[in-house]
Amino acid sequence: MIIKRIKDLKVFLDRPKIAFVFFYDDFCPTIIHSVDTFFKEKYDLNKMYIKVKVSDSPKIIEELDITTYPIIKIYSHMKCVDEIYCNNDTLLENLEKLYVNIV
Repeated sequence: MIIKRIKDLKVFLDRPKIAFVFFYDDFCPTIIHSVDTFFKEKYDLNKMYIKVKVSDSPKIIEELDITTYPIIKIYSHMKCVDEIYCNNDTLLENLEKLYVNIV
């Protein structure tokens, strides 16, 4: 699900689920494809995948103080509990470990 407004994002982050929020932009199509594919293969009702395109969402980027991307930030009850930088060779391996171990 792609979110563009801070109000919409806050609604999802306030739910009692773990939210994987992927901050990205058009310059990283390979990473986008890899992350999208990873989450398409997962099914857990307690976790959700949200995408925020940086160039389309300046208020979200400002309010959450996103200074680097692509990055996946993991939220639980409105708080960022972890993050994964998407510019390394072990992205999917790190994402899998975190996805499986986070509750």
